[in-house]
Amino acid sequence: MYFFHTESADSGYSDISPSYDIATDAIPSGMSSINLNRSNIEVIRDQVVHKIQKSFSEKDKCEEEPSRRSLPDISSCSSSSFSTSPTSKSLPSEEEDITEKDILDLLKEMPPHMRFDYHDAFVIYCDDDRSRVEEFMENFDEIKLYDRVKPKVVLYDNIAISIGSKIKALEFGIDRCTYVFLFITKAFCDDSWSEFSSETCLMEAIHNPDKKWCVVPVFTEPKRSASFRVPPSLNSLKGIQYLKNDKFFKDSVAKLLEEKLYIREEKVKKLTGERKEWVSQYRIEMMKEETGAKKELLDRRNRELHNKMQQQQELEELKRLGAEAELRHEQDIRHIKGRLRP
Repeated sequence: MYFFHTESADSGYSDISPSYDIATDAIPSGMSSINLNRSNIEVIRDQVVHKIQKSFSEKDKCEEEPSRRSLPDISSCSSSSFSTSPTSKSLPSEEEDITEKDILDLLKEMPPHMRFDYHDAFVIYCDDDRSRVEEFMENFDEIKLYDRVKPKVVLYDNIAISIGSKIKALEFGIDRCTYVFLFITKAFCDDSWSEFSSETCLMEAIHNPDKKWCVVPVFTEPKRSASFRVPPSLNSLKGIQYLKNDKFFKDSVAKLLEEKLYIREEKVKKLTGERKEWVSQYRIEMMKEETGAKKELLDRRNRELHNKMQQQQELEELKRLGAEAELRHEQDIRHIKGRLRP
């Protein structure tokens, strides 16, 4: 292998570098290191320069490719670091600080549709059967759904009192309760309002897929041996046979309500979220009103203080003018007395 001694014209010093090693096969055939003339040296020099340039270009390319490959890795690392950053975690909302007591304290202030809770069932009955229905409602105190949850059953007239209208209360009760219990008695079957309300519920069950089979007759007498005629529209429905202090009745009701307990719990969860949002907005409005009232009080006090200071300044100005007038008056008297002296 031969080393070519190159001399720099700019620097004035020579250098021999291993990067410029040229193998003997770079020398054209038929030439040797002894008989190299000027023309042969120029040919070899051109070949050397070409190889050096090619070597540098390949080296630059190799160094450039790893740097390009590293860019996605850096990007992925940055993305990962941002995703795990503590600042990216959502902060707890103000609604999480609102308790059930806060909701109950403001329940009367809420819109009517937010005041009434969701229930498992509401009971439609004839007013003449009030005492029997109250006895019927006592059974739900002894029932627990899945051995943990007390069923929520409400009388129709309690909804009517909250809403203020019997027709609206009927619509509201169907919407807020999973089931409609019809307390079937002779008085119920003879009462026009009971007939209207039961037919309304049946129509809702027919046309609303979410309320299918929501109407459940509570038969107070066996259907086959009843002392009164039950309307065919109700007699054809699958109902519950009610007997006082009957374990089978309680088990049947518990099983029926357990099947759709999840509906009530999901709606209660949604309603609770709406109530919390309302309480949060209510607090904001109250804070705005309180801030406005304080600002108005502060402005009024500032005006009173300004008026008082202005009156004080006017009083001091009057005192100053009075003192000046009195001083001039004394000066005038002394001047007159001086002229009157002999």
